[in-house]
Amino acid sequence: GKTTPGDEEVSRKLPTEALGIPDTAMANLEVTQTRGGSSPVESSALIDNSGDGAGIFVAFYAAQTNQTTPEMNLPPNDPDRKPHGLFTYTLFEALAQNPDLSYRQLGQEILRRYTVNYRVQPTPLFEGDLDAAVFGSEKKSRVRQWPLADTISGYSIPAGKIHGLTLDEELIVLPSPTARNDESVALLKVSSITDLQSILVSAKKGFLTLDSNLYVRKVSETVDFGLTVAAPDMVRQYRNLMGHADAIIDTLSNSDLPGLRLTLVEPHENADIRLSMDDKQLWLAPPSGDIIVTGIDKTPSVLLKDRSPEEIATILADSLARISRATNLMKLGSAYSSGAFDADLKVKIRSARNPAFAYLETASVSAVYPGDEMHIEVTNSSPSAIDINILYVGSDYSIGFVHNARVNSSETLNKNLGRFEDKSFGRERLIMVTTAAKPQSAVEDLSWLAQAGLEKTRSTNDAKPSAFSELLNNAGFGRTTRSFAKSTDADEASAGAISQIEFKVQPLP
Repeated sequence: GKTTPGDEEVSRKLPTEALGIPDTAMANLEVTQTRGGSSPVESSALIDNSGDGAGIFVAFYAAQTNQTTPEMNLPPNDPDRKPHGLFTYTLFEALAQNPDLSYRQLGQEILRRYTVNYRVQPTPLFEGDLDAAVFGSEKKSRVRQWPLADTISGYSIPAGKIHGLTLDEELIVLPSPTARNDESVALLKVSSITDLQSILVSAKKGFLTLDSNLYVRKVSETVDFGLTVAAPDMVRQYRNLMGHADAIIDTLSNSDLPGLRLTLVEPHENADIRLSMDDKQLWLAPPSGDIIVTGIDKTPSVLLKDRSPEEIATILADSLARISRATNLMKLGSAYSSGAFDADLKVKIRSARNPAFAYLETASVSAVYPGDEMHIEVTNSSPSAIDINILYVGSDYSIGFVHNARVNSSETLNKNLGRFEDKSFGRERLIMVTTAAKPQSAVEDLSWLAQAGLEKTRSTNDAKPSAFSELLNNAGFGRTTRSFAKSTDADEASAGAISQIEFKVQPLP
């Protein structure tokens, strides 16, 4: 592999000798591999130590023993960003925006945020009594509100960027913490913001005077469907290709593809995707800038040979649009959490080596292998019927439609989805989209979200929706290429909230 310069990112690791642990002791441990591609990973990156005892134990780790964890200026693209550890910042951000979680759900949310921020490394670890509520909190409906204070700087609330607030966002003012949204007495907007505090002003023209003991409530969710791409740094190497690279970027900046809300930045700036160019290929690297040139985890690229800048830009724009659509689907998990419906998704794996079913841990990145069967178990504890759509997002950014069904209240659906194949490997995800079932209506069908994946090296350019479907359409969206083969049953008809389970498809040991 090779590395391109990332924006203000430093890898951190605590040496074992600093803790007084001899190298011989570490050599005897089985190290969990998560992205090497050549070594098998453990069946689960999570150790569940629940059991009888006087108390509970829960531990979160920023990385596995063979990984470093990054420190960078956060939040990304913020002019006032400051150095933070990625894991610590993500943990606080997830907890601030979703305070009433179990430790397992918190781990799932951290993994999801890593995914939508294009982070394939490191893989955090979680262990202990993960089904306990974080800090013993009680499960409550999700209402994000804060007391309003009249300070020398203006009206302020003890919430900021880490709570999901943004500059110029509008918030309603309520007379009490239990008031309904339609009892709002004023509308304020965020005029300045830090990680933990916001200053608010009237969202309408004119002077505003407010009473004391008021509360401010967030009533809308903002999902950023944009994709930030850093131009290649041609000064450091291959300066003879600088004109060619500039022509590609100029053409790319004028691209207009569905689902591609592109922002191009300089090589040294924060970005979701970093372009890197040599004399043969144009690489689409992650935010860290790390590039894997061969193997099953090879970084996506576009061949340059015998192509004009316009042809390369066309292939590149299509590749970026597919990456954006797949990632935007997972970004919706922040606005439509799995808690919107009381529906529980469990995934069971049955392998040829072991015919007994084993549940996949949802707060870890488990290993699965070609030939393994994947079954789902969906229980609807909601008071009314729901429609579910099962989608499969491949490591190549493919989106596959696997199954949809209506699940009545108090009903459990069991379904054999199929088996894993040896066509692609890497981090892949099963996503369940849940919507309310409308009486006398057909089952919600999201098969139109399907898209083919990216080749590792690209040489060529290859019903009335519900309100939730329209939102998915805003995110940019045949049979797709993926490592999972769909199961079919002859007697079955052909075939919101978002739940996600992540795993890594590995070659057979």
